[in-house]
Amino acid sequence: MKKAILRSQMLAVLAALAAGILAAVCLFDAALLGEQSDSLQAMVRAGAALWDPEQEPELQLRTLVGETENLRATLIAPDGTVLADTQGDPAQMENHLNRPELQAAARGEEGTVIRTSQTLGEVMLYAAARTPDGVYLRLARPGDSLGAALVWMLPALGLGAVLAFLLALLLARRLTRGILAPIQSLSRSLGDLREGAQPREPMDCPFPELGEMAEQIQRLTRELGAYLRQLEEEQRKTGYILNHLEEGFLLLDDRQRIVMVNESAQRQLGCGPDCVGQSLGRVIPSPKVIQRAREIQDGREGGSLDLTCRGRIYAVRFRRTEEEPGLANQLILTLNDITEERNSSRMRQEFFSNASHELKTPITAIKGNTELLCSGLPLTEEQRRELLGRIGLETERMTSVINDIIMLSRLESGALQEERERLDFGKIVDECAQEWEAAAASGQVTLSCRTEPVWLYASRKNLRELADNLISNAVKYNRPGGAVEIQLVRAGESCRLTVRNDGEPIPADQQRRVFERFYRVDKGRSRSAGGTGLGLSIVKHVVESMDGRIRLESSAALGTRFTVTLPIRPGPER
Repeated sequence: MKKAILRSQMLAVLAALAAGILAAVCLFDAALLGEQSDSLQAMVRAGAALWDPEQEPELQLRTLVGETENLRATLIAPDGTVLADTQGDPAQMENHLNRPELQAAARGEEGTVIRTSQTLGEVMLYAAARTPDGVYLRLARPGDSLGAALVWMLPALGLGAVLAFLLALLLARRLTRGILAPIQSLSRSLGDLREGAQPREPMDCPFPELGEMAEQIQRLTRELGAYLRQLEEEQRKTGYILNHLEEGFLLLDDRQRIVMVNESAQRQLGCGPDCVGQSLGRVIPSPKVIQRAREIQDGREGGSLDLTCRGRIYAVRFRRTEEEPGLANQLILTLNDITEERNSSRMRQEFFSNASHELKTPITAIKGNTELLCSGLPLTEEQRRELLGRIGLETERMTSVINDIIMLSRLESGALQEERERLDFGKIVDECAQEWEAAAASGQVTLSCRTEPVWLYASRKNLRELADNLISNAVKYNRPGGAVEIQLVRAGESCRLTVRNDGEPIPADQQRRVFERFYRVDKGRSRSAGGTGLGLSIVKHVVESMDGRIRLESSAALGTRFTVTLPIRPGPER
């Protein structure tokens, strides 16, 4: 390998010196030729300017050449005929009109021409100019005078040698680095393998001594690189699957420290990726969860419990890992959001309880009155009519409750398919207000209604239920001397129905519950007014089925005001 390095360095030095000398010779040859051309052009221009046609041409040519060695002067007529020459017989010379230097002079151009002289048979440097009387003056000198100028070029050659040496030094250093780079690459690759880091492929080695080692290392590097890429791909897949699970996922080590957590669990618990490495109690501060995790890690069977966190309910399930390498005595926790399921279950229980209670009261009253009629007691005709009237009233109340329950159930399930038509909502609101005028007057309540035509494509029954429930509530739960104000206006692409009354305000902590089924703010007064507790729940579902919004405002100064906003959808024209 040393011979190869020395051989490469010697070749580099020789190439650099040859290049330097060649560059110096070419440089100084060009410089010398340029100097000769400039000198020759200056002489021919001066000679042409001083030419005297009255004097002897040959005498003037010898005077112009003077003592200058190897300088030749020629006088040529405008038609190319040689008139005089200092080194040849004009009678023996051919016509010179096609010579490049004469053609350039005829065009008024300056320049030198290098070519072989047909008269002298050697390479000459020519320059020509036109005299005032129209003849051509031409000067020529040999163009191979570089050998005589070598002494003048010695400093330039020395400079070229220095440049060549510097170039050889740079090339030698570069070649040395190129030779040592494969060895260093092999060393780094071996170091990577020893330290367990991701290996790098060593560069190609030009020497047979290291070729086999480099080939083995490259093969091992490729295999390890492919294995690492496969591991990274599997890790990306696992991370993608975990982060797109709806369930939260946590992996704990044997000291209940978080090893892995997916994005769902981060959202559910209100933590970030930095929770990895923290204890379970820091992320889930629940003694029940911590105790159950400890018990399962101690050998108990897996199980689950409910956890309330950030206003949501989660079913937390525990599972201990198998005795796998790296997973011994670790614990998997999954969090499943069951808030809606629990709320639905609670609402069903409340619904059945409230429905049973609402139906039990009229049934009990009907049963009692019926038993009195059938008991054989001596009752007057007036008493019988009174008992029958109570039975009819309770029957009507029970029927109203059942009808409201059926309608609400169909609204919630979407099974209610009412026939839709183009309706004037303002007319429907007016009709409902007129129906409650008598009840309002009997309760000493002033009722005012102001509407404008608003055409909707909707179900007549749904719109009547919406308006009738809001107006009936405003009349029933008002105070003597109070007022009910009804207003329907169009606002752009929607309409707004407002129903306000002067009754007792609804407490702020109960306002969001008034739309729940069977919920009553004042239970005793609601029953005495004949309400079922389902009216506002029906209103809410009708509004939502029409993509509308309902808002409740209640205070001592304002009273209670319901505002319903519905989008205007006229439907098909008839």
